[in-house]
Amino acid sequence: MRIVAAEPRHAAALANAHARCFRDGWDEHVFGNWLQAENTLVLLAEITELQIAGFVVIRSAADESEVVTLGVVPEHRNAGVGMSLMQGAMTSAVERGGEAMFLEVDAGNGAALRLYRRLAFVEVGRRRNYYRDCEAFADALVLRRTLMDGN
Repeated sequence: MRIVAAEPRHAAALANAHARCFRDGWDEHVFGNWLQAENTLVLLAEITELQIAGFVVIRSAADESEVVTLGVVPEHRNAGVGMSLMQGAMTSAVERGGEAMFLEVDAGNGAALRLYRRLAFVEVGRRRNYYRDCEAFADALVLRRTLMDGN
């Protein structure tokens, strides 16, 4: 597996991976837009050509970066893919002049929270009832990490 910058040719594979990670998956068009956005970087964990174990989308503005989405397909979870993607995202953010990184996560997503806490993200806010599925609402935690050389 290697972490690489996604290219437009990866849009369909990214959409497929996203749909496997999230109930409301993004389509190929959405990823095509992210891949063309000037202030956005999409990294993927590539197993083979167009076979993706996971992905992360980060957007930068001034000296801040935001993790828009991070996903690891089910059969590659708990194998360090999320950690590798986040380390790549943080390194890329620093290279782009980033001093801080933000993200939001479902307060009930224990696996994601463990990953982000291992990466020294701290809670800086809570959005009540932000996520909704068919039967319930869930809070989103807003997390922040200061970035520095060496991450």
